[in-house]
Amino acid sequence: ALGGCTYQLAEPPPPVTLTFPDFPQNVAVVDLGQSVTIDVKAENDDGEGVTWTCAGEGCAPLKTTPASVTFKASGITGKAVITATSKKQTDVKKDFTITVALNESPDMLCK
Repeated sequence: ALGGCTYQLAEPPPPVTLTFPDFPQNVAVVDLGQSVTIDVKAENDDGEGVTWTCAGEGCAPLKTTPASVTFKASGITGKAVITATSKKQTDVKKDFTITVALNESPDMLCK
């Protein structure tokens, strides 16, 4: 006779969620030469953090950690879309759009 065994399926882990607490609209505008640091809040990721990428004509090299990215507008004007990708669940991504504007100071204008 078989014993009265019951099997319980394991609960799936809660999904990872990413937010930018300092920028609830996920956007920023910076002038050429300025920098902005974006912190990411990752829930349910066991502290693994994110990786960062940048796409668009306004992209510049990024200084990154698993919890933040610093963008310095050193390239050209335009949009830069920075994407945070969860290291724990790589299908979880969050975009942040930076618009790089031309600084209107006369000494910054090129002729």
